[in-house]
Amino acid sequence: AKRPPGWGVGGGGGGEPPEAPPEGASDGETPMKWTFATVGSIALVNLAAALFGSNQVLIKLTETEISPSTLNFVRFSIAALAFLPLGLKAGAFKKKKLLSAARELGTYLFIGYTAQVLGLGMTSASRGAVMAEFSVLIVPFWAKLSGQKIPNIVWYASVIALFGVVLVTESDGSGAGFNLGDALCLLSAMCFGTHVFRTEQRTASIDNEDLPGLISLELCLLAVMCGAYELVDLGLHNPGGLQSLNLQQISYHLAHLPWANLVAMGMGTTALTLFIEINALQNISSTLASLIYTTEPLWGALFAAVFLKEKFGGLGYLGAFLIVGSTAYATVKGGVVKQTEKVVKAD
Repeated sequence: AKRPPGWGVGGGGGGEPPEAPPEGASDGETPMKWTFATVGSIALVNLAAALFGSNQVLIKLTETEISPSTLNFVRFSIAALAFLPLGLKAGAFKKKKLLSAARELGTYLFIGYTAQVLGLGMTSASRGAVMAEFSVLIVPFWAKLSGQKIPNIVWYASVIALFGVVLVTESDGSGAGFNLGDALCLLSAMCFGTHVFRTEQRTASIDNEDLPGLISLELCLLAVMCGAYELVDLGLHNPGGLQSLNLQQISYHLAHLPWANLVAMGMGTTALTLFIEINALQNISSTLASLIYTTEPLWGALFAAVFLKEKFGGLGYLGAFLIVGSTAYATVKGGVVKQTEKVVKAD
């Protein structure tokens, strides 16, 4: 194996000796190599964090009009249709390696998104954001179990960022106890964190030109699984079950769907963010990506203040400083390194 141009610093490859760490740096803490690809990937992950932040508000708004199962089914169907041409062009549906990766990664996403949409129906958007940030610790946890050495700066930054999230999202002083909605949001965070980590691992042996095909497969699998969930939900909650549905009812419901919100989620907070994540993880580590995602509640608080008129308490500003500061410090110091090399075929 050899490291392609622009690949972050990791283990040795291609017969080249590993670069020596700078003076004062311990093993496993070699700073990232700041290349155009690395900087661009960091910027894109920050954009994804902003989109994820807006997603909390979009879900809360949309759930007032349709069921969680309908929301996810239409959302992921839109995203799957957007990427279907790329999947067909790449021949993704005929490649066993891509199909295997999509089955694993898509399952994490299905459980995560389903738990998220159900959880947000039983808890506030701010409390959901607190639970969502536990994905920051899930990624280093899996990385540690897989044998990677995680620099101490990652753990320090993660704990500080999580404390900042609590200040941002609990500054209203509600003090409500832990509930089922919080637990579902926590499960969602575990699935999303696992997806980030496993995406880095699975895409290490996948050619870059096959990545759009992988995204297409994941989204198609999501749409199918959410469609099955929608059928079960309709069968359980629709008067008369599935047998009572007719074309007139279906047409009426389609005409009255909140299409603007659903398209925004399908194209923006789903397809685009997945595209950003999979491509960015070719240049930065999943652990760094998870740290950048700690800025998500800041964006969520901003969008909630604008569209839901939610207040941003005084302690929230301190929390915002802790989140942004810890993430920026870990990024600039290069405490998170790319540890999974891209495997390329020999010429």
